[in-house]
Amino acid sequence: MDARHFVQFELADRLKEEKFLREISLVGAADEREHKELTVLRCFERIGFYVDKGFIDPDVVYVVASGRVQVAWHALKDVVAVHRSIAGGLIWFNFEQLYKGCLQWMREHDIRVDDWVARMFPHDAKESVR
Repeated sequence: MDARHFVQFELADRLKEEKFLREISLVGAADEREHKELTVLRCFERIGFYVDKGFIDPDVVYVVASGRVQVAWHALKDVVAVHRSIAGGLIWFNFEQLYKGCLQWMREHDIRVDDWVARMFPHDAKESVR
């Protein structure tokens, strides 16, 4: 929960710090006590992998975590971009697929992305469910 709170409420400001931004380029080698975003990235990457391989029923994840996945993906997009520029386009692939799966599920169930997400990430509004 601490890592999710960090990503949701502190990461945007931390990304403005030169030292923090430099450390992001270390990808997985950054200090997780300082880079709590790694915990969230790894968690959703693992869940996305489990969904992809059929170890977890996608609908269960989509019902329980679609909102959290949406918020986390939007908050972490800049970090993912840095990591991909260094490690290649497949890093965090399962997390991205999880995000897309949740988005599709929300569309199919006529669920709009929470207005709070749209307010928090206005530059991503074009990706909203409706």
